[in-house]
Amino acid sequence: LLVLILVAAAVAWPAAGFGDDLITDVRLSNPVLDLKDDNAVRISWRLDSSARLNAFICNLDGEIVKKLHKKPEETRGGGSMEWDGRDDDGLRVPDGAYLPIIQAQSDQRHQLFNSTLQPWGQRVETADIAYDSAMGLIRYRLNQPALCLIRVGETDGGPFYATVAQWIPRATGTHQEEWNGKDAQGLVRVAESPKLKIMIDAIALPSTAILVTGSSRKHRFERGRKERIPLFPPVGSEIFMHSLHERRTCRDIDIRAEVEDQSENRSGLPVLRAIANARVEILDPDHLAHLRREGVEIYAFIDALFVSEIKIEDFPAHININTDKLAAGEHVLTINVRGREDHLGTYSMAVIVEK
Repeated sequence: LLVLILVAAAVAWPAAGFGDDLITDVRLSNPVLDLKDDNAVRISWRLDSSARLNAFICNLDGEIVKKLHKKPEETRGGGSMEWDGRDDDGLRVPDGAYLPIIQAQSDQRHQLFNSTLQPWGQRVETADIAYDSAMGLIRYRLNQPALCLIRVGETDGGPFYATVAQWIPRATGTHQEEWNGKDAQGLVRVAESPKLKIMIDAIALPSTAILVTGSSRKHRFERGRKERIPLFPPVGSEIFMHSLHERRTCRDIDIRAEVEDQSENRSGLPVLRAIANARVEILDPDHLAHLRREGVEIYAFIDALFVSEIKIEDFPAHININTDKLAAGEHVLTINVRGREDHLGTYSMAVIVEK
């Protein structure tokens, strides 16, 4: 759906590609804009002839967040503008990737500089992935700028335990992200498992993307009424599925699980007998609406070993857990929710199995 909308919008905007030389040599003074440093990025270009000029900053959903530059006549030669990471309301934008869009029109030519005309959205391979348990850091290396999703879990069909970072913008080079080595609830020492798996998915960004970091503002689900610029969707055989999602809605899932119809022991832990029933909820009602459309499955694990799965259509949902083959005593129950478009949620709890 997103691809069709963007392509349809692009038809309505005459846009010359990189082969048109009305606008040339578009450059960034620095591709990374750290809002904690309170600085700005300079965007420069050259015009082949005098033209009327508009310049914007948009996000990867095509929404114009800042109108920067409007001149009824810009003379031939070099030009530039600065962006400080704030939107038209003067608020800092959320972390993410943003694109400079330059529209120039002379009497003979019209060009919309838009770097999504070039290939983007491919999966970026990460290298040298490692966890430093002493420092509590995940380290990795990128060979090009990307948005990165970092998850941890176990190999051999084991559970997903935590999302460490959700589509953070990172430049080419070596990076490190803080992780305490535990699952999302702080119950399981995941980093100590010999089956530890660090999963880093990365989306290749357009060539002139500005990577904004250091913002305290979060992306929200609601669709605003902002003006939009037509972005060209990723194309090709190596396109990463997540690159086709709207950035505002592409995130992992906050869930909560509880054992139903079971007593608690003296420590307050739920007691499982025979076939127990776990109830799973989605915490964000806006996210729930997206998941209903996407479709999801629920998986249950005991002590990282697969127990059961079920396809569901709505939440709250329920999944059965057969405890017949489990030893009596304390165990860890982990529930995973997986969307059909690779969005994940996890919740772990300590339980007591009684025979």
